Amino acid sequence: RRAIAFHPMSISAAGVFLAGLSGMPSFFTGQAWMTSQWWYLHLANVEVPLSTPLFFDIGVYLVVVGSISSIALALEERESD
Repeated sequence: RRAIAFHPMSISAAGVFLAGLSGMPSFFTGQAWMTSQWWYLHLANVEVPLSTPLFFDIGVYLVVVGSISSIALALEERESD
């Protein structure tokens, strides 16, 4: 537990926030909520596509990792009692 930099539920909360925030760009462009938006960054002669579905998926990943970590820590704590 001391080695964990962030509490697992904080990781989950950040994931929910990121997943919800990924719908905002479509709101500002006047499209339906969660309509995918794409941006293309050019870094060192390489085109890097970024999209709102990518940020949504990263948010879902963080929710899953945080939830599973929280469950594992709770089971470990329960087992040591």
